[in-house]
Amino acid sequence: MVLVKSRGALLSGVLLISSTGLIFSSAIADAATVPGPIYKLSNGPTVYVDHNGSLHAVASPAMLYALGYQWRELITVKTLPASIGQPINLLKLPASPQVYWYQNGQLHWIENEKVFSANGFQWSNVYLVRNLPAPVETPLTGIIKGTNTESPQPLMHRFPHFPIFQLEVLKRLLLRR
Repeated sequence: MVLVKSRGALLSGVLLISSTGLIFSSAIADAATVPGPIYKLSNGPTVYVDHNGSLHAVASPAMLYALGYQWRELITVKTLPASIGQPINLLKLPASPQVYWYQNGQLHWIENEKVFSANGFQWSNVYLVRNLPAPVETPLTGIIKGTNTESPQPLMHRFPHFPIFQLEVLKRLLLRR
């Protein structure tokens, strides 16, 4: 049973099935939807989503849209209102059992729960998206250096920095969607 609520809710009762059709041993997971406002520092390009009292970097404009946000929701601030947590890099479509890891502009579906756990991923860091924000490449079948809990998280990709006049043109184009 999949229960999808509005922003700020949790997805419960998701059956996680590997590419081979095997159900993961812990079969039920909680995946967070993107709950809060989005922020950007006035002097930097990174966009952050507020979730559970900390801010999480969004890797690209495509991911921002996939999470369900629009540019008009962006709040530009001089200082961030909360501490910075891990970047958003685990994604899931509501109607699909696959969980994807986003890295370097590509998605890699995570083969099974063992690989998910071995890389130090947490179910609370899996975000629901409307669509996938990047092409799906090779599956993640083992431990990736820099992803487990004993190693630092991989570096995130930043939003391109648009001069103000280009940002206004981009906003107008995107609002036509």
